[in-house]
Amino acid sequence: YTHNIPKEMETCIVYVYEGEGTFTSKEVKAERTSTLLFSEDGGAVSFTAGDKGLKFMLLAGKKLKEPVAWHGPFVMNTQEEIMECIRDYQNGKL
Repeated sequence: YTHNIPKEMETCIVYVYEGEGTFTSKEVKAERTSTLLFSEDGGAVSFTAGDKGLKFMLLAGKKLKEPVAWHGPFVMNTQEEIMECIRDYQNGKL
């Protein structure tokens, strides 16, 4: 089977959560807990299920093209924003 990816999507990630199979024309084998990164502008992801079947999540999106800072569960653009977010959390604002 082939799943088309819109041209505006710059990154595609596949996470296999059950079973096994092969991806793309290069026959990349993947099994439970495998993560594959397809970094192309659109296109398609081809796959074939193994004997036990194949279940996976396919995530596609545009790159943020901006800085990313994180600390624990908090994700912002700068360390200053992270510190502000932590203060807000500690003060019950979140």
